[in-house]
Order: sequence, then structure tokens, then C-alpha cells
Amino acid sequence: MKIISNRILKMFLVMVIAYLISDFSIKNVFLAQSPKFNPFFVTNTIAKVNSFWSRTGNLIASINFFPKFNFQNAPNTADDKLNTSQPNSFSLSEAQINNILEAPLKKVSKGVYAGEKDGYQVYKIDTDELGYITYTFIVNGKEIKVKVPSGQQPPSQQDVEAVYR
Repeated sequence: MKIISNRILKMFLVMVIAYLISDFSIKNVFLAQSPKFNPFFVTNTIAKVNSFWSRTGNLIASINFFPKFNFQNAPNTADDKLNTSQPNSFSLSEAQINNILEAPLKKVSKGVYAGEKDGYQVYKIDTDELGYITYTFIVNGKEIKVKVPSGQQPPSQQDVEAVYR
């Protein structure tokens, strides 16, 4: 009796492995469930393995192994203070922001102005100067106003309803 159950278990295991191999082959080795080989099989497989390792690394990195320590509220270091002058830094004081916003702006095109100060790029779009025409639509009992640049066709009622459902 034990020999029969052992054989059944082995046969079941072989069937599961065969199913996994065939499923993998259908989805990856062959094109669209046809007998033609996928020329990008190796590239796709490498990309999937790299993605798996990246996601696994991100998961492990997100786990806090030291819950008593809060690393996100760590004191600022000298490097952090140096980064406040970098363009991608979000830790600017109100005085620094106001100073940057005082940058002299040059007209790029009608209604669009741009400038730079201390490595920060500043732009301003004056919609009144661009010449918009305001159209009013009623969607679900609500009034929707849509500004369209002059010279362009306004959207249809169906288009507006599709956006504001």
C-alpha cells in the first residue's frame, strides 16, 4: 500500500512539474501560443529575473529591522545642509523661495515667461494673455467651464461628459 501511494505522489509531482514547464513555455518560449519561437525569449527572461531581484531588494530594504530607531527623523548632517542649494531639493526656506521667484523673466512666447536664478528655473504662464475662449457645459446637473485657446475647436458635449463623469 505504501509503494502505491509513493508512486501516486511521484506521478502527481511529475505532472505538476510538466504543467509548470509547459505553461512557462507557452507564455515565454513560443509566440502567441504558436509553434514559432520567440526571438526575444532570452532578453525577456533576463528582464524578468532582474525585475524580480529588484522588487525583492526593495522589499527587503523597506523592512525596518530596528523598530526602536527612527531613521527618517535623523538629525541633519552637513551634507543635508549643502543640498539645500541644489535644484532638486525641497527643503528651501520661505525667504529662499521668494528670492528665487524674483528672478527676471524673459518672454518665451505669447503668455509664457521663463527665467533662472541661483540654478533654479522659474516659469510663468499668463492664461489671460494667451487668448482663451470659455465654453460652458452642463454635466450631471453641474456647470463645467472649459477654456479653449482661440482658434481651436471646442470639445463636444460627449467629450466633456466622458471626462467629467
